[in-house]
Parts: sequence; structure tokens; C-alpha cells
Amino acid sequence: MSGLMKSAFQIRTDALCPPPRTRYRNRFTRRFYLLIADDGAQCELQGIDRRSTYASRDALANHEIWERIP
Repeated sequence: MSGLMKSAFQIRTDALCPPPRTRYRNRFTRRFYLLIADDGAQCELQGIDRRSTYASRDALANHEIWERIP
């Protein structure tokens, strides 16, 4: 039964480490972006220069423009 429960150390460590964010690459500009916010219709993507750009869910689903990075 101890294998099913997390230790206190593991719970604290998980709380300190945020979950990994989804990354996208624009195929035309070859820039990488992190998905910062998603309200269901529109997404905010932040580049390495900390500038935000916005794209709809439909635009991100277009694989000719955006590539999702695992």
C-alpha cells in the first residue's frame, strides 16, 4: 500500500515544479513559443523575447503553419 501513496517530500517537490508548458514552432518564422494562456477559443503564445502573440485554436491546429513540439 505504500507504493500507492506519495511521500511528503515528493508532494512538496511536485508543488514546486510547475507542469511543462506546451511549445509550438511557427514554420514560417522558425520561432519557438510557449503556450501561456488558453481560454478555449484564443491562445496566448510567448516567444523567447517575452513578446506575446495570439492565435486561435483553429490556427494552432493548422499543421502547415504551427508545429507542436513534444
